[in-house]
Amino acid sequence: MSAKEEGMSTGWGSSQRVIGSSIRRQVSGVKILRVELPPSQYPAGETVHRLLVAGANRQYSEAHIFNGSTSDGQALIFAPTSPMAPVQFVRVGTTVSPSWVAWREIEVIDAEE
Repeated sequence: MSAKEEGMSTGWGSSQRVIGSSIRRQVSGVKILRVELPPSQYPAGETVHRLLVAGANRQYSEAHIFNGSTSDGQALIFAPTSPMAPVQFVRVGTTVSPSWVAWREIEVIDAEE
């Protein structure tokens, strides 16, 4: 099962350049094999994005930090060394960026698919 947002033709973005903004996705018990996050951004530059996961209790923990240069359409990929325990929610937050924050898609690949 791929927990991919269907019909996201325009992506998600904050209404203005807001550092610290985030987006949350409910994925309902997915054992994470891989997460792919293609950004929509201009200009390219150094960014920091935090990938957080939570169970049904909504207590988030940090799964990964993406830290480096990113550009429009360059997918950020997180693939844990072994599938993660089932999660209910995935949150992506941006803490550093030279531009507005947007995601074309948040794709969560289930290890049991």
